[in-house]
Amino acid sequence: SVASGAAAKLRALQQQEGLVDVNLELCNIEDIEPLLPLLKKLTFRNLTLFGNKLQSLPPAFAEACPELQELNLESNEFPALSDFVPALVALPNLKHLVVTVTSPEQRMKIAEALPGLVS
Repeated sequence: SVASGAAAKLRALQQQEGLVDVNLELCNIEDIEPLLPLLKKLTFRNLTLFGNKLQSLPPAFAEACPELQELNLESNEFPALSDFVPALVALPNLKHLVVTVTSPEQRMKIAEALPGLVS
């Protein structure tokens, strides 16, 4: 499957001790759900999901990334804010979010939903 490359990257990161940066840029990920058990085994604050084909983030996303501070969701295929923002609300430490928005209104709605964001 397409996500097998991403899964292999995550398994390789498990060999590292301590904190890691998780970079799943351009891995053709359409659904993050199958990767959540692997993400859960890692300790990380930064996650890059740039340039994938994600259309939503499941509620369980926050459980898999409790320490997450920086998230890059740029250049994915989310149809609406409601397809990913609710999952991010449950991330207590999220400070930095990079995401493709189509209007200033969208950026404002994200800021309202995630008041802890610094950038």
